[in-house]
Amino acid sequence: MPHTESIRTRRPIRRRITDPVAGGPDVPAPMIIPAYPSVPGKKRPGGGGMVFPRGGRGGRQGRSRPIRTLAVSLLACCTTLPGCSGTRTSDRDLVWVSNEDALRGVERRARGLRLAESRGGAFVDPRSRDEFIARRIPGAIHLPLERARADHETLRRFDTIVVYGPDASSPLAAAMSKVLIELGYSDVRTLRAGLAGWVAEGRETESGHPPRGS
Repeated sequence: MPHTESIRTRRPIRRRITDPVAGGPDVPAPMIIPAYPSVPGKKRPGGGGMVFPRGGRGGRQGRSRPIRTLAVSLLACCTTLPGCSGTRTSDRDLVWVSNEDALRGVERRARGLRLAESRGGAFVDPRSRDEFIARRIPGAIHLPLERARADHETLRRFDTIVVYGPDASSPLAAAMSKVLIELGYSDVRTLRAGLAGWVAEGRETESGHPPRGS
C-alpha cells in the first residue's frame, strides 16, 4: 500500500540518546525530534507559534532597528534647535580685549563714523540682575545669558558689542559672546579683565536701577 501520510500530520519520531547526568552513560533518555520542517513565517503544528529566520523578527537585526530610528530622530531634532547646528563656535572665535581697547572700540564706533553709518557700540552684562544693579560699567545693557536667544534683538542697533563678566577670563562672558556670534553678530568682543579688572584700574562704574530698556 503506498505511503500517503502528509508531512504535516506525521507524528514526531522518538529517538533515544544517552543522558550521562540522569543515569550515566549506559542509561538512555528519550528526546523528541520533530519530523516536520520549520518553514520561516509559518505556524508550527500544534500552536507552537511562528518560525522566523535568524536575524528576523526578534533577532539581532530586529532589536537594533528601534535604536537606529531613535538616533536618527534625535539628530534631526537637534539640527532644528537654536545653537545646535554644525556651525557651533569655539574659543578660537572669541576676541579678547583689554579695558582700554574695549572702551576705545565702543567710542570709535560711536564717534568715528558719519552719523548715517554709525550705530555705536555697547557693553553687555550677562550677570544676574542683582549683580547688575549692584555695580556695572556705565551704559551697559543687561542681558542674562539664559535670555540671550530670546531677547537679543535689542542689540541689533549696535555695530560693536563688548561682553564682560564678573572677573578675568570669565566663562560666563565667553559663553555669552559665543551665543551672540552664533546669532549672527559680526563684531563681538570679550573683556578679558572683567568687571573686577575694570574696577581695579579705577575706572568709572555705576549702580542702582538702570533706565528702562537697559
